Amino acid sequence: MSNVIHDALNELRASGSQSAGTEYGTGKALGPTQLVKAVAIVTAVESGGTLTLNLQGSDDDSTYYDIPGSNFLDPADGAVIDAVGKYEVYCKTGFRYVRTKGVVATAAITYQVLLTTPEK
Repeated sequence: MSNVIHDALNELRASGSQSAGTEYGTGKALGPTQLVKAVAIVTAVESGGTLTLNLQGSDDDSTYYDIPGSNFLDPADGAVIDAVGKYEVYCKTGFRYVRTKGVVATAAITYQVLLTTPEK
């Protein structure tokens, strides 16, 4: 896992609680390599809460599409995020912008997502 240096300019989703439902983060422009590394930091999970989190891409920062292979998965169970921790995803995309799509089921989860540069 990487250490995270917080920079508001690279924040795809500000830290806060999300209740059941779907929420979209803020779109951010990518550099010329279009390599993406995003880190989700989950700080609280209410009992029974689960988070399905992935990245979406756009060419115009208006219409977004799911990016294949960009799901943040819990290493413990591989399906959804249901525990406090740090989760990372790496991908390469042809899109100019990225944002998050978070779907919370049942109970609230508090998290934030930061965009960073991959080490590889």
